[in-house]
Amino acid sequence: MEIAFRLGFRNLEDFSEWSPAGMPWLPPRGVEGTATQRAGALRGGGTLSIQPHNKTAATSPPPWAGRTANTPAIRRSRAPLPDPDNTPRRLGVTAAMRTGIFLSLLTFAAPAFASDIYVNSGDSIQAAIDAAVDGDTIHVEAGTYTETLNFGGKLVSVIGTEGAGATTIDNSGGTTPAVVFTSGETSASSISGFTILGGTGATGGGVVITGSSPTITGCVIDGGERADGGGIACSSGAPTITDVVISNCTSLGGEGAGMSFTGGSSATLTNTSVTNATGLSAVHLSASSATWSGGGVTDSSGMAILADGAWGLSLAGVNVSSNAGHALYSVDAPSADP
Repeated sequence: MEIAFRLGFRNLEDFSEWSPAGMPWLPPRGVEGTATQRAGALRGGGTLSIQPHNKTAATSPPPWAGRTANTPAIRRSRAPLPDPDNTPRRLGVTAAMRTGIFLSLLTFAAPAFASDIYVNSGDSIQAAIDAAVDGDTIHVEAGTYTETLNFGGKLVSVIGTEGAGATTIDNSGGTTPAVVFTSGETSASSISGFTILGGTGATGGGVVITGSSPTITGCVIDGGERADGGGIACSSGAPTITDVVISNCTSLGGEGAGMSFTGGSSATLTNTSVTNATGLSAVHLSASSATWSGGGVTDSSGMAILADGAWGLSLAGVNVSSNAGHALYSVDAPSADP
């Protein structure tokens, strides 16, 4: 952004002492020097105090005397001297200076650029997330990472560069979720290319989503255990889940061993499968909706899909087979399709 000031003077003696902030001290000038020199110095970033020049102070010690390079620059100003008729002098519009002087101060704001962050085997993915800023992409080398991830509201992409078959987030020994989106993340917060081994116990699980809308792509979520939603537990969220396999997960409360959507959630599922889930149902919809195309629910110990509350479900090309219970069991009548 450029800000321009137009200033008029009777003559060059109307300049007072000045110092550009953050620059070496320069002496005050009256008739010496030129307006161009002063304007050029101020373009580097400075301040200008405009007062009538007091020629009687010419023998005073210069204001920069005794200062070092690190001494902050100080702007000095004095009250205007009156004209003989006691009328304060005004900065001028005389013919000699009618064209004025243009001073331009340029203020630059450093643009923010997305960065690529690389995580080597043995390093911490969470540390990379903490260091990232919105828009960054985190590339994770193949390997097993024994940790949990919390995106913490960061709008970043975390990618297993060699895919789920070679890159694992292992929380199988923990009692918390392996991956958490609970800080208002949007679809710009994404994870892809990982096998995610979930935690166990009532508060464990693979991925937990609360009030967020992350993107999950190309992952395998395995072995998660939770009260409801051992693979993916979503409350008041709107995730986009694509090419994901959820296997061997358990619901201790009985509902949604593979996936659970509650609290007004709205999920978009593409080529997403739940297999070998242990619980009353493999998938649970409670006062929530899902649009599901491709994938399926197979080999589960209970019913495939349990729906209650004001729910909505659109299925296209979803294979529901070889489950111990009903394909779809509804406690309440559905609302309109999502």
